[in-house]
Amino acid sequence: GPFSVEPGQPRVMVTAGQRWSTRVVLSGIGNVDQEIDQLTFEPPTVRQTSSSGGTIDLAGPAFGSPEQTVSITARRRSDGRIAKATFAVSTGKLSDPAIPSDMYLGEAYTLDFGADGIDASQISVRVKENGKQVMTDGPAVLSYRPRSVGAATFERLIGGRAAGSYNVSIGALPFPIFTAYTRETDERGFITTKSYGTIAGRPNKVVLKIIDGNTSDDQPQEVDYEYDKPTKAHVQKWRVTRRFADKDFAVTAWAMDQRGSTSGTKRRIQFN
Repeated sequence: GPFSVEPGQPRVMVTAGQRWSTRVVLSGIGNVDQEIDQLTFEPPTVRQTSSSGGTIDLAGPAFGSPEQTVSITARRRSDGRIAKATFAVSTGKLSDPAIPSDMYLGEAYTLDFGADGIDASQISVRVKENGKQVMTDGPAVLSYRPRSVGAATFERLIGGRAAGSYNVSIGALPFPIFTAYTRETDERGFITTKSYGTIAGRPNKVVLKIIDGNTSDDQPQEVDYEYDKPTKAHVQKWRVTRRFADKDFAVTAWAMDQRGSTSGTKRRIQFN
């Protein structure tokens, strides 16, 4: 019957000086130890670390060259048939994890420290807040909730060796802000606000009130909403209708988040 060697990945990515590992499938057999009578690897630094059924796990060091080719040759005991395969081990800079530069106290974040070509089981993460260790062996995909205001440092390890350090600032939720105001027609304008995070488990969205000005809207209508999960930002767009055509189209607006009036931000807005 057919017999083949199939690397799990055509290219394994790793940083120079680290050890790589990958799994290889031998199709056409049920047990490597019993049905394969010859198994060789090149270069000679490659080692078989384990086997199970029709699979083997290989590992080896990554040297300074940008890429090396690993070859596998297997011979099936029953008929002497030989199968070969190759895969590449590429060394270089790992992609940085997607981490926001600013985080907020008490908010829940999911951070992915994975890297192409590296098994997630080889990756661990250490976390410090203001120099104090708060996590020593986090997984590649990390659930994290900042505990104190200041700074956090995330250190990625591959096979127990340091492979990158990343710093972020941790602060309390900021007050809402006005990010834009535009005039669509003589009778209608738009205000855009931004707020962040959650309050008591609810999205910390803005409530926009008009304190005074040339409008019939004490409570403007929200016409658009977007949530940016990485930064925890709520972006809302509001429509304001002009009341008197012969007066300036201007209003004083008050943006409050779910914390109430103490979080309010006031702005005089002129729709030009």
